[in-house]
Amino acid sequence: MLKRTLSLIMNVSFSVGIVIIIAAYPILGKNTIGKPGMWFAVLTCFLVGIVVIGFSLITKSRLLANLYQGISLLVYLMMIGIALLVLSGGLQILSILLGMLGILNSGGYLLILMKPQFS
Repeated sequence: MLKRTLSLIMNVSFSVGIVIIIAAYPILGKNTIGKPGMWFAVLTCFLVGIVVIGFSLITKSRLLANLYQGISLLVYLMMIGIALLVLSGGLQILSILLGMLGILNSGGYLLILMKPQFS
């Protein structure tokens, strides 16, 4: 249970990192770092993660946490794709690194989840 909870906590921090990377991408020469919309998106990611963690700890049900990890895995795959297609320089490297860390985290969680089936 502790490994799953730590994986969810790491996933929340990676999600916040993705929001910050997207905010750093310049659109028409300007980025959105520090703007109210960025902080709202960071707060939303954080609150959704806390609700998922709290719900899974209180109810001992892992269905919502499993769904959250699966959706996050898709987001990390898309993040790598977007980084390869659109971004350049240090932002591209950082995006790919964060996407790979997220894939390892979500994949590890799903492997821990499937381990009882193989035993």
